[in-house]
Amino acid sequence: MSSPDGSVAADATAGFRFGAVLILSFAIVVFLIAAPSGDWSRAVALALEFAALLVVVATSRARRDIRRTRATAVGILAVASVLLTAVGVLGPPEVFALAAILSLVIPALLVGGVVRLFRTRGVTVQTVAGALAI
Repeated sequence: MSSPDGSVAADATAGFRFGAVLILSFAIVVFLIAAPSGDWSRAVALALEFAALLVVVATSRARRDIRRTRATAVGILAVASVLLTAVGVLGPPEVFALAAILSLVIPALLVGGVVRLFRTRGVTVQTVAGALAI
């Protein structure tokens, strides 16, 4: 069922979950509009952004070991960033810069995934429906 490089397992279990990323992105916007300004609210917003990035990385069609390594790195960076933000070590300018970087990285990875998906499977109704599945 799985090849030595894990590509079959990756293909069977990891799909780009654009719907989940869209929902997380919507949650970020709603939270930022509704929440008062403060270290804790910036930490929560940053955690939501990292969650969106983690969904993109963990469900990419890369080999399982590569996905695991990338997801671990994102998780470590997320925990450190959120904790440093929550206790006030990272101030608003630093959090804004980090959030801006995440806001650029997430769509770039999604576009790369779409291109990779369409190159390997072509553009079909099933491919598009699978890409949009939550």
